[in-house]
Amino acid sequence: MSLKYISVLMCSNKYDEYFKTAVTSILEQTFVNFEFIIVVNGLSEKIYKKMLVFCSDPRIFLIKTDFF
Repeated sequence: MSLKYISVLMCSNKYDEYFKTAVTSILEQTFVNFEFIIVVNGLSEKIYKKMLVFCSDPRIFLIKTDFF
C-alpha cells in the first residue's frame, strides 16, 4: 500500500522567523501530495493578514482562533 495524500498540522501563536522557517521547510519537501493546516491563536488582524500573504500556497489552510 502506498501513501497517496497526507495532512500536516501545525499550531502557532506567533509570526516570526521560526514560523517562516517551519512553513518553508514543509513546502520544500519532495513529497507534494499534502494539505498543510496551520492553526494560529491570539493574533491581531494585522499580523494575521501578513500570515495570509506569506501562506499563499494553495495547499495551506490557515485557521485563526481566539481561544486564549
